Order: sequence, then structure tokens, then C-alpha cells
Amino acid sequence: MLGEENPLHVAIIYCEPSIDIVSKLIEVGGKKVLLRKSHGGWNILHSAFNGMHGHECVESVLKLIEVGGKELVLNESEKPMEEEGLNAFDKACISSVPVEVLSKLLEVGGMNLVHKTKDDGVPSLHRACRYRPTLEFVSKLIDIGKRDLVRRTDEHVFNALHSACFGGASVDVVSKLIQVGGRDLILNMASRNHFNLLHCLCCCLDPDDIGGMG
Repeated sequence: MLGEENPLHVAIIYCEPSIDIVSKLIEVGGKKVLLRKSHGGWNILHSAFNGMHGHECVESVLKLIEVGGKELVLNESEKPMEEEGLNAFDKACISSVPVEVLSKLLEVGGMNLVHKTKDDGVPSLHRACRYRPTLEFVSKLIDIGKRDLVRRTDEHVFNALHSACFGGASVDVVSKLIQVGGRDLILNMASRNHFNLLHCLCCCLDPDDIGGMG
């Protein structure tokens, strides 16, 4: 059910609330307040992860996961959100949340989340690599999925290194993928659209940057 943002959504999105405030709102509203969708189709974790690259609110977010449990972690976003059908783990991959939060999501939702793909055929590591993830986030996924996850291809026959180059990932992330996946990842051609890594890199460059090369 979609609705207007409740006080907990507002606090998480705008106020970086303390654990005491979050605990009080949950005490009054109960678990159902965590599962209620905003008018944008997000549950409380989707809202919390939107743009959450730093370590603000980590303690409060861990509390949300603890109380909401697996039901909240696997609860998917709804229309009219553009990112329809993403659970909290998927959203965490897009937002590259702090590794403490990622670890808690996997503890509650199950380690198999790392290996699952959505209807779009995109594995978790590939999804994360498209959004400039931190090295710590990528390393956590690789620790679980190992070399097979790095070398796995999506519906476009992209491996994780293609996704990282396409998304403008850091050199540390790219180096980690090559270290684990093997040097031959560099030579892999995404056969469906015939993109190699250089094509992917050029896709993420600013046209002004390209014009200034030479």
C-alpha cells in the first residue's frame, strides 16, 4: 500500500535521527510502520539507503533491519518508483551503503542474496559496480560470491569489470575485480552488443574530457 511519508520516513530521509528517536517511533508505530510504503513506493530501508554513502545513521539503520527482519529486507519497491521491484539489498547495492549495513542485510536476508538476480538478469556485484561503489562494499560481495561472481555475465553478457568501467568505478575497485577475476577479464568482449572495456569506459566519460584528449 502506498501513502504519504510517515514521521519515520521523514526523519530517516531528512534528519539523520538518533537511535533513541528511531526506537521511540518504532515503539509507537510498531513493525507495520517499517513496512508501509511512501508515495514513491519505498519502504523505510529504501528511503534510508537513498544516497547513503557515508556512515551517518548507521546505528539507526541497523535498528530498522533488526526490527523489520527478513520481511523488511526482502520487501520490494512498488510503482510509481522507477526502480520498481528492488528489495532493500538491491537498493543497498545501488547506494553502496556502509559495509556494516551490508553485513546486517545479508545476515538477516540470507547470504544467497549475493548470488540471486532480479528479472533484469543483473547480479548483485554488477549492479553495485554500475554506481561507483566503495572498495569495502565490493570486497564484501566478492568475499561471499568469490571468483565466480566476478566472472559471471549478465543478460548483456557483461561481466563485473564491464559494469565497473561503464559506471566509472574507482581504480581500486577495478584492480580488485582484475585481481580476483583474472587478467583475461580485460579481453572479454560483451558479445550481445560487441562492447569491450574501452567502449564501456568511453560511455562514462564527459564529452568535454574526450575532446580534450590527444
